[in-house]
Amino acid sequence: MGEHTHLFVVAIETYQDASIPPVKFAEADGRDFVDAWRQLVPEQPEVVHLESAKATKTTIMSRLKTFCDHVQKSDRVVVFFAGHGVSINSSSCITAHDTLHADLTGTTIRLNDLLDLLKKCASQRVLLFLDSCSSGVPIDANMRSITSSFSGEELKAFCKDAEYRVGFASCRAEEVSYSHSSVGHGLWTYLILRALRGEANEAFEKDALITGSSLQSYLAANLPPLVRNTVTGKKSQTACFFGNHTKEFIVADLKDLLQQKATVAGISVAMADSRIVGLRNGKIKMLSGFLKKSHFVPDTCNPATDKFVKSVGSANVDELGKEIFEQLKKEFRYKSKEVNYSADSGECSITGPDFSVGVSISQDNDPSKYVIEIEVTDFHKPEAVMTEAFANVFEDYCDRIVIELAHGVDCESRIQQLEEIPSYRDNLHYDADRTWFSLELPDTNLVVRCQGNEISIQHSEGGDLPALLRDTRDALQGLDAAGIKLLPGTSR
Repeated sequence: MGEHTHLFVVAIETYQDASIPPVKFAEADGRDFVDAWRQLVPEQPEVVHLESAKATKTTIMSRLKTFCDHVQKSDRVVVFFAGHGVSINSSSCITAHDTLHADLTGTTIRLNDLLDLLKKCASQRVLLFLDSCSSGVPIDANMRSITSSFSGEELKAFCKDAEYRVGFASCRAEEVSYSHSSVGHGLWTYLILRALRGEANEAFEKDALITGSSLQSYLAANLPPLVRNTVTGKKSQTACFFGNHTKEFIVADLKDLLQQKATVAGISVAMADSRIVGLRNGKIKMLSGFLKKSHFVPDTCNPATDKFVKSVGSANVDELGKEIFEQLKKEFRYKSKEVNYSADSGECSITGPDFSVGVSISQDNDPSKYVIEIEVTDFHKPEAVMTEAFANVFEDYCDRIVIELAHGVDCESRIQQLEEIPSYRDNLHYDADRTWFSLELPDTNLVVRCQGNEISIQHSEGGDLPALLRDTRDALQGLDAAGIKLLPGTSR
């Protein structure tokens, strides 16, 4: 059997007992931790994810037991907890949603009970991440603690003499774990997320590996200044690591993730002026605003008929735009303040933190038909297009990349260049006036079409969007290496 990654994630932000203060950003910590691993692991991890009200004491322990029973020897187990931690009679405990402040002994979970279940699972590779340490000082708005010190002795015992068990904790026993609105996470978790997303080169060894030692070194160096710069007052927080240092534990291999980022970087010179596009066509008389008894299907194309199509198709555009809006919220987990929707006169727009989406309708070249264009633009975070979430949203809507150039391509000279290269010549097509050309690349089923100030690239037989971006990068680099420059900023 092959290796699989199993995630057990508990994030408790709010508590049933109102006297227990909320743990700010705990749910965001858990969600983004899961998302980070989903981007990291090609086979997609198996996930148990419990948030707030679903994370009762009984549910946590029951789900963890079932979780451990299904783990195989070759699997990697990753456990993450964000919430309050307490120490009761010198035993470290984690809280549950139904923990009662008046009965901490009976309503919390002893860390040793949790670790005992993990010891019994078949996996030989276990990672623990605990953002739950506590202190005896009074609570302030950014602390994740409710009572006396949370000891690390249990973690030390769990990892001792175990070659492939490591534990990371957000602070020492005498300290507290802080969060802050500037990063929208616990500060320690925020740094871990940056490492897992490939955003922290100092957390890597050999360019693409995160090991127990490299991650801890990164956390130890970056957590104290982050706390000083975000938390008011002279506060300190020290990241802790438990494990066997004689054997280097590989936390994550980022090779594939960094390759995906390189894919985006490989066409970044064009992304700023690019659109990811899809078209939908249909008969005007089928639009929801078309009234068969009083409207006539146009038999010509002009500004007046195009305006008519925008009017009778406005509701269709609005419906499609809201459908995409809902999918974006679900897949990217955008908060209401992060994404905006607006619609007017046959057009709608969605603006978000990563990119923007536009949907518009117009009359097709066939006067009796319409065309709806869906386009993704304004790539504030180009790497977002390489995520599973992006593919889930736009797979059914978009199928091509359109690169807009400040200066048009000299099609005639490019055609002459392509004809000199046998591997390109046999797959080259162009019009009699050499105003456009298209090049089919059989190895990837990619079609590159140049006309005027646009380069349009798509798969001839369909394909997923990450593959389209990778193939686009490779095609443009291959053309450039052959001396055929299509984009500004390339080597020839």
